[in-house]
Order: sequence, then structure tokens, then C-alpha cells
Amino acid sequence: KDGVVQATVWIYLLITQRFHDHPVEAPVISRMYQEFSAGLLGFHNAIMVKTTPFPFPFAQLISLTIFVLMLTFPVVAAKFVDDISWAMVFTWVSTS
Repeated sequence: KDGVVQATVWIYLLITQRFHDHPVEAPVISRMYQEFSAGLLGFHNAIMVKTTPFPFPFAQLISLTIFVLMLTFPVVAAKFVDDISWAMVFTWVSTS
């Protein structure tokens, strides 16, 4: 079903067999398993972020605030900048 979990199981089995055939110090093996587990946890966290839907009302609110910023920022920028062309540049950079 899940290819990543299946590949992880295969890697764990290969690593365990390797260290069973060729002994290595326990702290090295435990640290390797710890790092491998941390990587798999990061993968699952990324999948969780990817599959969580972004709330539609929040997206609409962000669009509205950018629109309001696009309308009001030129007025504020023109007050602090001598040339109107700089106000237009700052507005374009802040809202694009």
C-alpha cells in the first residue's frame, strides 16, 4: 500500500542483517537508527502538511487584505517618498 513504509522496512531489515553479520558498537547502531527514524518522521510531517487543506475563508481574507494594501499603500508611500515613481515601484514590490 505505502511504498515509503515498505522501503523503510526493507532498509531496516538490510541494516539489521548487516550489523548482525558484522558487529559494530551499539552507540553507532543506535544513532544510525535514531537518524533514520528522524528522517522518516520528517517525511511523515511533510505528508501531513501537504494533505491538510488550506482554509478557504483564510485564503479569501488574505486576498482581501492584499487588495486593501494595494489601494492604500500608494497614498502612504507618496507621503514618505519625494518622487511618485518611487511610490509606484514600492507599491508594486509590496503587493506582487
